[in-house]
Amino acid sequence: KPGEPANDRQVRFRRHGQNYNISRTMLGPGSVVALHCKAHKRYLRLTNDAVLGSPPKAFGSLPASWMDDRFIVVGCSFSTVALWSPMHERFVRANGQAVDAKGGVKGVDKLPWHWRKERFTAVSVGGGELALHSKESGSFVAMEADGRVHAGGPRAEWDKLTDAQKKDARIRFRPLVIA
Repeated sequence: KPGEPANDRQVRFRRHGQNYNISRTMLGPGSVVALHCKAHKRYLRLTNDAVLGSPPKAFGSLPASWMDDRFIVVGCSFSTVALWSPMHERFVRANGQAVDAKGGVKGVDKLPWHWRKERFTAVSVGGGELALHSKESGSFVAMEADGRVHAGGPRAEWDKLTDAQKKDARIRFRPLVIA
């Protein structure tokens, strides 16, 4: 059930009066993942410093040559994660309504403590999917049908969203754990 731990591999935590669930297997620190938007059949990808959707591809059919679509999950404080691209050596960030990687080249273990735009809460939304919430921008990462990615999804924390907002397919990503 969305909003509740699906199994013993999920961790439930409370932050600022809100309940969240994150999956240890979905976005475990150190894991390599690709994030797929089922609604648009695209993976989240980083090209230089731009974050966008890949060409359409079914979940699980990530070509070995698509290195732009792979991210290492970095565990941060307060149950947040950062997504680092080994191909471009950059962190994904939500900068206002933009989602990009313009913070500069950094090593996977070099996330500055004061970089808040690069931290996301991965909220389990059911069905093996998650939503990435940026406290800094106050909204969820969303992907449009044309592959544009932005932080213009619902502007509230998960527990404050309406049922319709929680069903918004643009903010739902299914992680493909690669390593």
